[in-house]
Amino acid sequence: MNYIQCVNWDHVIADSADSGYTKFHEVFCDLYETSFPLMKVNITRKNMPRKPWMTAGLVRSCIQKEQEAQLMRQIRNPTDNNIFAYKNFRNRLNKLIRIAEKSYYAEKFEAYKSNSRQTWHTIKQILNKNNTLPVTDFFQSGIEEITDKCAIVEKFNEYFVNIGPTLANKIPIEPDTCTKYLSGTYKNSFYLDPTTPDEIIGVVKAMQPKMSAGYDNISMETIKLVITYIAEPLSNIINNSFSTGSVPDQLKIAKVCPVFKNGDRSQFSNYRPISVLPTFSKFFEKLVCNRLASYLSNRAILCCNQYGFRSNHDTSMAVIDMVDKISSAMDSSQFSIGVFVDLSKAFDTLNHKLLLTKLNHYGIRGIALDWFKSYLTNRYQYVEYNGVKSNRRRIVCGVPQGSVLGPVLFLLYINDIINASKNLELILFADDTNLFMSDSNLDRLIATVNSDLICLAKWFAINRLSLNINKTNFILFCNMRKRYDKNKVVVLFNGTPVTQVQCAKFLGVYIDEHLTWDKHIQQVAAKVSRNVGILQKLRYNIPQFCLMMLYNCFVLPYLHYCCVVWGCTSMNKLNPIILLQKKCVRIIANTDPRAHTTFLFKKFSLLKVNEICDFQTALFMFKFTKDRLPRTFSNYFIRATSSHHYSTRSSQSGYLIPSVKTTVRQRNIRYRGPVIWNKLPTEIQKLSSLFLFKTRLEKYLIDRY
Repeated sequence: MNYIQCVNWDHVIADSADSGYTKFHEVFCDLYETSFPLMKVNITRKNMPRKPWMTAGLVRSCIQKEQEAQLMRQIRNPTDNNIFAYKNFRNRLNKLIRIAEKSYYAEKFEAYKSNSRQTWHTIKQILNKNNTLPVTDFFQSGIEEITDKCAIVEKFNEYFVNIGPTLANKIPIEPDTCTKYLSGTYKNSFYLDPTTPDEIIGVVKAMQPKMSAGYDNISMETIKLVITYIAEPLSNIINNSFSTGSVPDQLKIAKVCPVFKNGDRSQFSNYRPISVLPTFSKFFEKLVCNRLASYLSNRAILCCNQYGFRSNHDTSMAVIDMVDKISSAMDSSQFSIGVFVDLSKAFDTLNHKLLLTKLNHYGIRGIALDWFKSYLTNRYQYVEYNGVKSNRRRIVCGVPQGSVLGPVLFLLYINDIINASKNLELILFADDTNLFMSDSNLDRLIATVNSDLICLAKWFAINRLSLNINKTNFILFCNMRKRYDKNKVVVLFNGTPVTQVQCAKFLGVYIDEHLTWDKHIQQVAAKVSRNVGILQKLRYNIPQFCLMMLYNCFVLPYLHYCCVVWGCTSMNKLNPIILLQKKCVRIIANTDPRAHTTFLFKKFSLLKVNEICDFQTALFMFKFTKDRLPRTFSNYFIRATSSHHYSTRSSQSGYLIPSVKTTVRQRNIRYRGPVIWNKLPTEIQKLSSLFLFKTRLEKYLIDRY
């Protein structure tokens, strides 16, 4: 701290963005190395406790216990007093060790309550599990076996850099241009407003204090400690960057760490590249991203079907939208086809020239466009694996992985896909592209879908995006009583048949052809069961509040996620999850395995599975009433006062309950939403604060037990 407070940054402020950042970075790194020099420390385990919770006093007591046990073995006929004294000492020591162990892990879980990785590491430490696999020391490249570490990292880097260009070169060239699909006129241009030191400090404080670092080994945790001292020179460098449309080259160097996915560990293709950019680059990108997001929101540029990486949008809303379309068709006795498209390395194949053309169309022109051009060009990456670094290679396509701006730029790149088809309804979550269409006539539905897929394939080719046909599939949704010839249902994409499946995974939810949710409930039960087993093993090692915290971290999210669509199914189907939840509560309370749980749910203020579904449904309705939902849901519900003018019990704050024909539609949020909302007390409906609404609603549901 003392070093950085005394630095004069005048020589940095006067220079351009690139040279100014270079000088700033050199000074900062020198101060960092001076303050935190690398030191070699020899650690010996002699006279050290084997367990981290063992204090010096407990270690001495353990040694004393062993000495007394040895003495007892040497005595042929120990007296009852000697035996009693030894057992008393042993039992007291074991009790103290258990208390020390519980206290140690309680502190650990409290410290890591917002860090799931460290939490799982602590759990594995308690369970004595070490799932770390040894690093592979050889790789296969064709028929050649590579064992040299330097050659391995170079091959890794070559493979990762060439993923995008290799896929793009396989796509046939289309004569049309991407401007054919761009719609709308945007006369007002995007402008990069200057930043201030206070804004930079606010941005940095809002970021997570991660320890991961780029090529310069400077982590976010370090910068958060000194940001108040460097905000002034940083603001000048960033403003120079904004005014000249130039991004410092040192911010465009990525460190890539290969992470094994599955399959053969000696194949380069079975590793996922995890890119780590310099920490300082996140400030530049976050400031630009905030300005760009505001511009896109004010002009409603992004299509309402896009749910990825947007404020007030999430995966659950995409699932709700999809299920609403399917259940509506089922209620009208129609067939629906859902095509679940899988794009191969979509972020890596993005074409820079096409992206800049689209940015210019959406109003990002002049110096702002120059800034994005500078941001995308002259980027390099190197691979670090097994302690060895490769040489740097230039990146020619794709948006930077692990960046702040990358997802937003991809949304703009894929935004015009909705203009590629006239009949298909699209639901997008970044590169997850899903297509839906309904019709009462199955033959006409298949013909229309195939016709529109030809247009969509052309859009993919023009935009240099590659479809993974092996992972692309479709489902024909219909009521259980409908019968059809499956051999006649043929969906083609670029002349290649798309696989028909009965169940598909959509944003973490398993959806089947009849919306029964059997597969999803089975998957949720399996995941919850695994974590219940962990709680069972940990119940004697950690205190009750830690067990409760682990329940909230590793069980409750599975029960909450998208339960609006699947949690309203029959009690018989939900029974496996209900039993597992009760088992969790009994473990936390340390009661008999057959004890009644209603009292325990109330004691711990926990919602049961059914109440979780009601809670999430009411929360969705609250957001609707406060206009906090995306435009897609603007006409989902109708006020009772809008349908008639005479007084009814729900005419003041209630919603009209639509008429439905099927149970599937009755379990949809369009029906259940008004039903649950109309039953809520008026004082809860009229709350304006989201926090207060959640608190009062949860108390209201628990009080009904």
